[in-house]
Amino acid sequence: MLIRTLAAGTALLVSGQSFAADPLHLANDELTQRRLMIFQSGQTLFSEQYALPQGFNAPLIEIEGISPQLQPGSALVNGAGAIEHIALLTPKNGLQERLKAVVGQTITLKRYGADGQAIYREARLLEISNGQLLVEDGDNVEHLALNGDWKPLLPKPVRHEPDSPYLQIKRDGQTEKALTLSYMGGGINWQADYSLTLDANDTTLSLQAQATLANHSGIDLPQSQIRLLAGQVNQPQGSPRLYMAKAAMEMAADSMPSEEAFEDYHLYTLPGLTDLPAGTTTSVPLMPTQTLDYSNSYHFQMPVYGNAQPETIQGRPQRVIRFNLPQSAERDTPLPAGNARVYTSDPQQGLSFIGGQYIAAHAAGEQVEMVLGEAFDIGIEQTQSLYERQGNTTRTGYQVTLSNAGKTAKSIELTANFNQNWKITQSSAPAKTQGAQAAWTIQVPAGGKTTLSYQVELTRR
Repeated sequence: MLIRTLAAGTALLVSGQSFAADPLHLANDELTQRRLMIFQSGQTLFSEQYALPQGFNAPLIEIEGISPQLQPGSALVNGAGAIEHIALLTPKNGLQERLKAVVGQTITLKRYGADGQAIYREARLLEISNGQLLVEDGDNVEHLALNGDWKPLLPKPVRHEPDSPYLQIKRDGQTEKALTLSYMGGGINWQADYSLTLDANDTTLSLQAQATLANHSGIDLPQSQIRLLAGQVNQPQGSPRLYMAKAAMEMAADSMPSEEAFEDYHLYTLPGLTDLPAGTTTSVPLMPTQTLDYSNSYHFQMPVYGNAQPETIQGRPQRVIRFNLPQSAERDTPLPAGNARVYTSDPQQGLSFIGGQYIAAHAAGEQVEMVLGEAFDIGIEQTQSLYERQGNTTRTGYQVTLSNAGKTAKSIELTANFNQNWKITQSSAPAKTQGAQAAWTIQVPAGGKTTLSYQVELTRR
């Protein structure tokens, strides 16, 4: 048995040439298994297995239906004996040439809708040039990318001939029952999407997670076993790193993906088989819905530069929620990086969207902090009440007025950031100090106001 890549001692040919012997053609009919390891960076490890006929000993194998975005240097072949040569070939009479023969005629176009169902239309082909189709559909004339969502359907030629680039393998020696082809390719990516629903009358939230998969590889990928790798993987020489699994992954028995640590990343294996038609986006559950405790707070940053402040600074605090991810012997819940949307649920008003943001990856046990937006009913005004400068020392004072037009009392966290050596000399409320910051927690009654007054001594460094 010999495994060899295009980059390991073999030449890559991109041309219309072919070897003299008639090759064995492998396509979807011979495909027995397809596994996809999809990275968040938009790269995918394809692992495909093809049945070989009994007694097969031809020196040439042609594999069709591979991703047009295959990275040639990453190709691996196993089960075909000793590999002498792997070539990436362009058909002599491929799809573009066949389309040129029907310019001026009506052709059928096909794409997949958001629900995965095929959609067909007919249009007259006016021109094909530089990978673009110019078609006329009734009164409309439009350009369509040949590798876009709409695929032209043409009758198969009498003589077998691939429509798109394909691999040709020159081999020798004993083969196995199946050939395995693995390679890295682009055009497929996934991201995590989170929905957090806050209980309006409680301090708990419901966390739902799903994975959104987009297939822009240019080929349909039906009935595929899918694994999603969460984490950032290095890219050697501008190309994604080839990460081969050390052992076969067992598929989960229930309806949720199985999650496990893999090397320094996390791997989610989707249950069963998944269809990924070209040009579609598919969402699948990533983990079971969880109920977690959360805290709610309001934050406002006050920069203090040691200069005169002639005008009142006005602003509104940011609403922030925090929650801890479970970590125990029974359950670990890491969160891959993704978009999070926060809703609130009320029996009378139903579901309402209240904010969202992109969150970085978090390991189990870590705290997640999300900034939802500015609090409309809370106003903050900062006025400079003292400014004295003597040499390298500046004494400055501030009066911060917090108003709450809402119907419930609010707790506001105020933070002053200093860019010089500093010391608070007077404050109407206790302050917590850390590094270059001082922080106050101020209670503001419903429909009322609270004022914080403080003085600070600044020294130039």
